[in-house]
Amino acid sequence: MGEVGSCSLCEKQELGGLQSIYGRLAASWAMKYTLPKNRVTIWLALQDRLKTKERLHRYGVTIDETCALCGHDTESSAHLFFNCHFSKECSSMVLPWLGFNTSRNNLFTLLKWIHRYCKKSFTRKVTYAAVACTVYQIWKARNLAIWEQFVPSIACIVKTIQYTVKHRVMSILSQKVRARDREWLLAFLSFEGVLPRRFASPLSELFVGV
Repeated sequence: MGEVGSCSLCEKQELGGLQSIYGRLAASWAMKYTLPKNRVTIWLALQDRLKTKERLHRYGVTIDETCALCGHDTESSAHLFFNCHFSKECSSMVLPWLGFNTSRNNLFTLLKWIHRYCKKSFTRKVTYAAVACTVYQIWKARNLAIWEQFVPSIACIVKTIQYTVKHRVMSILSQKVRARDREWLLAFLSFEGVLPRRFASPLSELFVGV
């Protein structure tokens, strides 16, 4: 009985944490820095409701559980966005562009970490938008692999993420954004080279002495 009670408490705490992060994300997304399709995809991914092969297999829809992108492991949300070599390569190029590096291997913990790491509301919203776009593009690549037997190159995916985030943010940028945040954004938008992690300079270093 004690174990059951403990389990319920853990589940309630986890649910409370999810609701809290959802609330923060909703507040950020209300600023429209993310495209609606990106918003919906990451929302479903956070709740583990995307129709991955692992979920479809569980419901008897398919017998094939193999990841459509790497062709090796079971295609769960955790694998698709964090353990698949395709998504790992995408992250290794997108993260330096965002100006940070992290080993988080779960979408929920990654977003919590970003909430703590990005002290300013504006930079946090832009970073959330980039993460949402990355999740969407990986999911889109997975769907292309299944339905069209075509997998876009990782470089193409990263360039699409950069282009989408840059133009979305710039198209709705408010004149009320503080000068320092605007400077950060301009540096962020100009840092679009796809560089190996060891050559990438964090954006925070771009403002030393500013």
